Amino acid sequence: VVLAAPGMLQSGASRKLFEQWAPDKRNGIIVSGYSVSGTLAHDLKSEPESVTLNDGLKVPVRATIKFISFSAHSDYNQTSDFIKRLKANVVVLMHGEEHEMARMRAKLRSEYPELNVCAPQNCQTVALRVPPDRTAEAVGSLVEELADAKRGRTEVS
Repeated sequence: VVLAAPGMLQSGASRKLFEQWAPDKRNGIIVSGYSVSGTLAHDLKSEPESVTLNDGLKVPVRATIKFISFSAHSDYNQTSDFIKRLKANVVVLMHGEEHEMARMRAKLRSEYPELNVCAPQNCQTVALRVPPDRTAEAVGSLVEELADAKRGRTEVS
């Protein structure tokens, strides 16, 4: 069993393993989470006999392919609660289907009229201006990790 990212099978370890395992009917591949249209993971939902990859390589698909829902994404209520607790003034929505992100953006704008909400297209650059007087506070287990890292560090003068 191998858990390999990225889940949309576009590159990296997951893509290399797919290329090696897909032709063999004795193998099974589980795709977890959401897949964007135009990605290999999404294309596999139509159960093709073969797929042509971005580099032109044609791979027969004889392995069993299954899809499961496994997502770390938040729904509207979780996102809204996070905005309230953080007192955010800017929110960038990512990792979702375009129509659903537009719906969430509209609902957030309705509930929080002063909130700057954007939902960029894939690969669209988003520039954020952060005032120099802003600070971040570490909380929870992150504080312990930072303290442990600091203790392990040796200072050189």
